[in-house]
Amino acid sequence: MPHRPPRAGAESPSQGKPRLTADARVVAARLATAIVVMIIAALGSLLATRRPGDDDRTPELPTIRLDWRRAEVPNVRVMTIAPYLDGLLVGAQGVDRQAKAQVVHVGTDGETVSVPLLARSTYAAGTRWRSIATHGTDIVAIGGMAGGAHSITRWTIWRGDATRLIEFPQSAETFGGSHSGGLSAVAFADGRPVVVGAWDGTGGRLDIAVWGQEPAGQWLRRSSAGTALESTSGTQSQVAGAAASQSGVLLLGSSVHLDEAEVRQTAEVWQSHGAGWTTWTLPASHSSASAGAATCEGSECWVTGLDGQVLGLWRLQNGSASRVGLPFPTTATTAPPSVRNHRVYLALPGRGIVVRDGQGRWSWIEAPDHAAVRQVVVTGSTLFASCSSASGDAVWYAQIR
Repeated sequence: MPHRPPRAGAESPSQGKPRLTADARVVAARLATAIVVMIIAALGSLLATRRPGDDDRTPELPTIRLDWRRAEVPNVRVMTIAPYLDGLLVGAQGVDRQAKAQVVHVGTDGETVSVPLLARSTYAAGTRWRSIATHGTDIVAIGGMAGGAHSITRWTIWRGDATRLIEFPQSAETFGGSHSGGLSAVAFADGRPVVVGAWDGTGGRLDIAVWGQEPAGQWLRRSSAGTALESTSGTQSQVAGAAASQSGVLLLGSSVHLDEAEVRQTAEVWQSHGAGWTTWTLPASHSSASAGAATCEGSECWVTGLDGQVLGLWRLQNGSASRVGLPFPTTATTAPPSVRNHRVYLALPGRGIVVRDGQGRWSWIEAPDHAAVRQVVVTGSTLFASCSSASGDAVWYAQIR
């Protein structure tokens, strides 16, 4: 049969679909790109509004929304915060060229007052606050500043109240020198301040060290030899934090066990009792764990630390330690818990705030807008939050029930 050419306007057999002109192809490509961008934007918005967690197993928790307000703290870098009566103390550092140490008192109404600092030694004015503790109106604080030919940390210690903090200069060998392993924290034990850190013990090992203040203002280190704070040839202990407890002071840290087939690091708590110490090894699921901070309310203490790379939470009560499950796994760095009326408040840096009530139920507290919460403190009926943002550090406050 002879071949007949196709009729005008008819498709040839090789044409499966109408051909697009060059302009039509450009329009189609732009439309496809726009659709992809819209999908990506929608997914990004969805992910941004999800409550933070490490994986898809993060549960949806009830959300508590507060009326956050920003305290007028001077333009500073916030280094540490601590409860003070019904308000807050902020240990800070100026962001100008001098970078001087500052302490600010924040009231429940957000009013801020700078606490005068009386520096007496060379490095005191530029100290970087390591820890601040309070007992009633009494305040004690430690800080350090690197200096000298070898850039060694020069420790300074301060005491006073919200009307003035005074530095008490110590001899170079009190906290420093060739035997020093550094300072970690300050706390109150039975109303008296103590400083904790590390000191060269026997056999070249660092022991956990505790200093107490004498009436004349000098700080004396108590010997750790023969106590639970002494490291041994098989165990190296270190302290990371301290907290006041009902029976004295609580030290938080870890012990590295070197005399076993496999090196382990356990989370440890040392509780003072009279002239001695009771040691708790906190239950953990990993071979590397550590305790970092604690807050006590009555006979109950709450401890935060790390179990492997995951945030750990423990409760100490009636002479025993128990692990408390979090609503989801998080690798947030350890921040001190805040406890008020059996409610435990945890700041998950860069992630938000969670609260556990007395019945063990967890909730989210919606953080201030565009602020990454680093630490929280509850005093009375006020929740304070130390936050960072693109515009710098800030302190926010809100009333809670």
